Amino acid sequence: MGYASAAEVGPQSGASVALQNGDTVTVTTGGTGINSTVTGGSGLRIDGKATINVSGDSGSSGVKLDNSASNELGVGTEIHVTDTGTSTSASTTGLYIDKNNAGTHVNADGLVVDVSAAKSAYGIFSVGSGDAISLGKGSSITAKSDTSIARGVYLSNSNGSFSIDGGFIRAETAAADQATGLSAEFSDRADITLGKGTRIEAESALGSSTGVAMGSNGTLTGEGVEVSVKGANTTYGVTVGSGSTVDFGKGSSINMQGNASYSTGIYTGGTNSSFIADGISLNMETTRTGSSTGRGIEVYGEGASVDLGSGSTVSVHGYTAGGGITLTGRDSGYAPVSFKADRLTVDVTGKGVNGIQVDGGTMDLGSGSSVSANGTVETIWVTDGELKAKELTVKTAQSTGILAQGGTVTIGEGSVIDGRIVGASGSTNGIAAGYKGFGNETATVNFNGTEQNRNTIYGMNGYGASSQFAGQTVNISNTDIVMGGTSRSYGLWAIGNYSFTQAGVINAKNVAIDMTSLGANGYGVVVQQGGIVNLTGDTTIKTDGGVAIWNPRVGSSSDPDVVYQGGTITGTGKMDITGDIVNSGWGTIDLTMDAGSLFTGATSVNAALGDDSTLNLALENRAQWTMTSSSSLSNLTNGGSIVSGGATPGSTLSVSGDYVGNGGTLTLNTQLDGDDSLTDRLVVNGNTSGTTTLMVNNVGGQGALTTNGIEVVNVSGSSDGEFTQGNRLQAGLFEYRLYKDGANWYLRSLAVDPTPTPDPDIDPDVDPVTPQYRPDIGAFVGNQAMMKNLQMQTLYDREGSQYQSKDGAVWMRFKAGMADSTAANGNVDIDNHYSQIQLGGDLAAWRLSEQSLNVGVMGSYVKADTDSKGNRGADGSRFSATGSVDGYNLGVYATWFANAQSHQGLYVDSWYQYGMYDNTVSNAGLSSANYDSTANAVSLETGYRHDVAIGEGRTLSLIPQAQIVWQNYRADAVNVDGTRVDGQNGDGWTSRLGLRVTGKMDKGQNVIQPFLEANWLHSTDDVSVSYDGASVKQDLPADRAELKAGIQANFGSQWSVAAQAVGQKGSHGYGDASFGLNVRYSW
Repeated sequence: MGYASAAEVGPQSGASVALQNGDTVTVTTGGTGINSTVTGGSGLRIDGKATINVSGDSGSSGVKLDNSASNELGVGTEIHVTDTGTSTSASTTGLYIDKNNAGTHVNADGLVVDVSAAKSAYGIFSVGSGDAISLGKGSSITAKSDTSIARGVYLSNSNGSFSIDGGFIRAETAAADQATGLSAEFSDRADITLGKGTRIEAESALGSSTGVAMGSNGTLTGEGVEVSVKGANTTYGVTVGSGSTVDFGKGSSINMQGNASYSTGIYTGGTNSSFIADGISLNMETTRTGSSTGRGIEVYGEGASVDLGSGSTVSVHGYTAGGGITLTGRDSGYAPVSFKADRLTVDVTGKGVNGIQVDGGTMDLGSGSSVSANGTVETIWVTDGELKAKELTVKTAQSTGILAQGGTVTIGEGSVIDGRIVGASGSTNGIAAGYKGFGNETATVNFNGTEQNRNTIYGMNGYGASSQFAGQTVNISNTDIVMGGTSRSYGLWAIGNYSFTQAGVINAKNVAIDMTSLGANGYGVVVQQGGIVNLTGDTTIKTDGGVAIWNPRVGSSSDPDVVYQGGTITGTGKMDITGDIVNSGWGTIDLTMDAGSLFTGATSVNAALGDDSTLNLALENRAQWTMTSSSSLSNLTNGGSIVSGGATPGSTLSVSGDYVGNGGTLTLNTQLDGDDSLTDRLVVNGNTSGTTTLMVNNVGGQGALTTNGIEVVNVSGSSDGEFTQGNRLQAGLFEYRLYKDGANWYLRSLAVDPTPTPDPDIDPDVDPVTPQYRPDIGAFVGNQAMMKNLQMQTLYDREGSQYQSKDGAVWMRFKAGMADSTAANGNVDIDNHYSQIQLGGDLAAWRLSEQSLNVGVMGSYVKADTDSKGNRGADGSRFSATGSVDGYNLGVYATWFANAQSHQGLYVDSWYQYGMYDNTVSNAGLSSANYDSTANAVSLETGYRHDVAIGEGRTLSLIPQAQIVWQNYRADAVNVDGTRVDGQNGDGWTSRLGLRVTGKMDKGQNVIQPFLEANWLHSTDDVSVSYDGASVKQDLPADRAELKAGIQANFGSQWSVAAQAVGQKGSHGYGDASFGLNVRYSW
């Protein structure tokens, strides 16, 4: 036994060794500074800080213990061992605990161990059983070798323990050999504790290095641990042996640098090994320019597991192969590996580096994780086992976001696959299940968002979701797929093994696909070689000149007549589709579009393949198809609306099988002219059944008389379907109606008497004629005729009978009546009701001997209403229209009497009026037209009054009359449902010859004057209107008879009141009846 008492001593040994604060042990010839390897004493005890310096040949040790005692190394003790010799191959150690005597314990605080050796270097080397090393706070252990291995702390014991709090451990070698910071890979049941802030470094200039290597059945716990590894060959951050658990707690980090060819950050290679951390940061990067493999985390051993808690990051950069996280599969009968994390971030770069690779076991990425890769391989690659996550973000470049070639992938709501970082020239895919010849036999990818939190896939020049070859399945729901780029791309793509029974299957529910940025290179849903896609729920497919749904023709390159099996696409639910639906191959497309569906595009089926190429479409109530060009289908059920959306007529909707109308609507474009008019058509090679409403848009047709009609529906089979006209059709002068003739349906402008017996509720007053005229003809000409009629007046209509001269007068007249007439050769019935109130007064009067000349002004408000009915069509239809007009007339008049006192003898009357009117024409069930019109009228009238006395106070007057009136009418042109209506402008002359008989009975100062007037009216006026240049006239008789009867009462010398009834009658059923009332005041 020896006791240190001097400040500087030589080597010490014994069962008990004691050093005082400040003592120094110095050895310069190699060997051991302090050696306590026998039992029975108190071991090594340092009171305070001591320094042990050993130098010399290799194989030296600063402190060697094997005493089964509790050794106290004080506070701040330093052990420095520097060996430069090479005469032996023994290792150089700072603190060595041998294995002969179990249970040796070491306690220290702030211990410094610094070993530098030419050969193997160990900071701490423990090989005993039950050894316990506690280094307290702030200890530093370093080992450096020039030519061999270096280990900072080496634990090769059984049931031993090691702890350090906030310390530093480093191993470094300059040789092509291994450096390990904390090496416990050969320990068993070790218990290691790393306090917060502990840093472990390992660096090999030319060889391999490992930060922490854990042996079997042990436990390592720590928090805030920092691991730094550099190497040139193979490097590991942390390795975990069989049955061991490494728990790095919160906030730890692993950083790996250098030019290593193979690196792994965390490796659980042992059976049932486990690594646990929360919020750990793992960063790996190599500077090697050649091939290299980097794996951030590799879960390898049977039953091995990794749990990274929440908020961890894994970064792997610069390698040419490997992955961020790799789960290695095991054969059946072995416990699977597992990995779980929440809000994990994986970021990898490198040509062949996966973000995640699962070859077996289970991976749970929890919620909010992110995986990013920029290489040519898949960002997430699953060949067996199971991967699940929700709110997952996958960023991929030049690769597929998630590829499963076996096993099951389940991705929940709020997840995003984003491949846009490659730009328009790159190629990225979203998700896929299975490539033939790789992985396990079957793979399933479940990619399911929710209605409230949808998933999204962004891809470039590739596909959004794909199931490839037999047994592979993609289940995708509540997901938006957005594809971009410049090359052909698919939204959903299913491919099989050239067999309908060996297919890749995609089940898509509530999926929205946007291919608009790709133009003609955008294909929404594609199947090939037996692939199957089933669409359910709300499906949206948008293209811009592309194909929304496609089963392409796949043929043999050696024999063009050979066609391989195509695929199957089924769809039900509400759909919003823009783009064509094309089945050009061998296979089936079968779609049922529910209420609210919108389909804009064309359909096409390969008729050359017969029943082998099938495209069936069913539109439910309130579903609409806007057909952009000619289309073909196998079978069509229409319970919604089909609208031909072409700019010009001529499209054909061809159904090779059967057409079923379930109360739907079919809208076609037709140029309404004669039989050979350009028109859209429905052509059914099979049978028709059910009911369909046919709507027709007139595109540029100007109307013409048809013979057989314009064929709009052609049926080759049994024509049991009923098509009913859904909208009024007017073109030019005519009404077009829908008629069935044989198996086909035609539009005809035809009118005949209903047969065999007219409906008693329909007026049977129309002669059989051709064609059927539109009823608003009568409304237009009725408005015109009424305004002309209400300008007409005679002197006695205006002034009444006067028997005394006055200097001036004011007067008012009211007129109301009704008229009946026809137009279009009696095919349009016109009923008018009109009224007028007119005011006037003399402005000046001149007297010359017995003669007089009066000049005055007048104005009136006029209003007329017209009811018009067209002739009845061959189907018994008859339509009506209404017209209304009101406005004002302003004018002047001048009247000369040869006898100013009695008004006997000759008189001459003239007047001029100008009228301005607002017109409206309403077609029942169609649009209305509003337009303005004006009229001018000039009249010259003359007559001669001859009085015959027949008794006291009684006189009979005979007044022959003649009048001529010129009228000019102008009306604006107007567009009525695409038809230009004009041709109302014109001039006309009307002449009148008549005889007025007036009686006079004096009653004191009052006079009663009954009168009767008969006239013959002759007119050259044509009241007409033109529809797209085709003119039609009102059937006004050239000659009309008119009879007026009334009475006038003069009260005193100034007031007079007259009332009259007027009737006109002419050919063509013309009649007019009116009542008038005049009041005059003279002075």
